[in-house]
Amino acid sequence: MRAGGDVSRLRLSGNGRAQWFAALRLISLGGGGSISRESVIDAALDEFPAHRELKALR
Repeated sequence: MRAGGDVSRLRLSGNGRAQWFAALRLISLGGGGSISRESVIDAALDEFPAHRELKALR
């Protein structure tokens, strides 16, 4: 996983929105492996470098 997490801990069922919320909750509870808020934002910015809202989160 590009952001450094453990993909085996992700819930891969449901739609994309539900998956994101579940993944963010897992991170907030400290259960995502070696992943952080910053590493998720950095990985998202690699995909969407011009995204203003993501840049503001940095």
